[in-house]
Amino acid sequence: MINNILNKNLGSHSSGYSLAFLANNKKQIYNIGKLSYDYQGQVDGETLYDIASLSKTFTAILTFIAIQEGIFDLDTKICDIDPAYINLGHIKIRDLLAHRQEIWTPRHLKEAKSKEQMIELLNDSYVYSEIPQYSDVHYMILGRLLENSYKKDYQDLIYEKIKVPYNLSSLTYSPNTSKLADTRFEVFPDKSINQDSRIGLPHDPKSRLASDYDLTLGHAGIFINSSDLLKFLQALMEEKIIKGDLFKALLDHDDINGLNKKRLKEDKDIKIQNLSKPYCLMGARLRNEIEEENEIPAKANDKTVYFSGYTGPAYLLDFANKIIIILMSNLTHHNTYMRLERKKMANDMIKKVYGYLIENKI
Repeated sequence: MINNILNKNLGSHSSGYSLAFLANNKKQIYNIGKLSYDYQGQVDGETLYDIASLSKTFTAILTFIAIQEGIFDLDTKICDIDPAYINLGHIKIRDLLAHRQEIWTPRHLKEAKSKEQMIELLNDSYVYSEIPQYSDVHYMILGRLLENSYKKDYQDLIYEKIKVPYNLSSLTYSPNTSKLADTRFEVFPDKSINQDSRIGLPHDPKSRLASDYDLTLGHAGIFINSSDLLKFLQALMEEKIIKGDLFKALLDHDDINGLNKKRLKEDKDIKIQNLSKPYCLMGARLRNEIEEENEIPAKANDKTVYFSGYTGPAYLLDFANKIIIILMSNLTHHNTYMRLERKKMANDMIKKVYGYLIENKI
């Protein structure tokens, strides 16, 4: 059944997949397809994936570790940690974690010509709108605040507080390209293939530029294999990383569904895709009552979250039933339409796997 789900989209969606799940205390990992569209290397248990925005989950958990260690708390104003964020005087740690505002930099970070300019642009971030909206900037700032608080590089903090203690040996920012699921290629609807030259670099341009300036930002950039990502999320779910009331706070969220209903009532012309998405404090998405935008399976409970990245990886965590599903892939997208279509394909695969696990009590 699982192989059938993966095979259906193999080639048109991704050149290869790793799918890992935990259910009823049993782990299983499926590897299928090729590392790349231009050579025959097979996906296996050691395949590394550019997990793109799933890197934000590591930043969120690292932030909670800092709270657990008494460095700051969820309601600490970020300007109390770093006064450079003068335009964000009322913004708190919890605001960044759950994307509770829409925060912009004054110019696109890709315009930065040096590390200093990139940091200056982040320092000059401002609230574009108080309406909740997902933004990479939130997690870039969190990464910088963690560096400021610990007086250590962000990458060193990830290794010291997550990679080493939880034995995530594959986690890296500099992948071995012989084991890498290649993101240089994209299949177009007419089956033609586009190629660029970004082998071994994160697909995210902001992360790539930051690495050129010896800067690691908290929104993207991690490479990891499916086994280690499953190990990390299992440790999180089993309360081995964040504990007690803080663990419960991971799923705290505002009533975004209620806010969306209010906005739809007030503005009949608003586009559904412009409405806010419900995020919890670990940065993952909750059930969206607008069905076209919902990524949570119908049979899942309210303690289920979902998150996906630009290059195709996605995970579902059902905290109540202790189910974890991870789909790893190597996508690129030439326009927004293709990106949304391919994200939907990944989400549909995870929903089918979840349904299979629930129905068969695996």
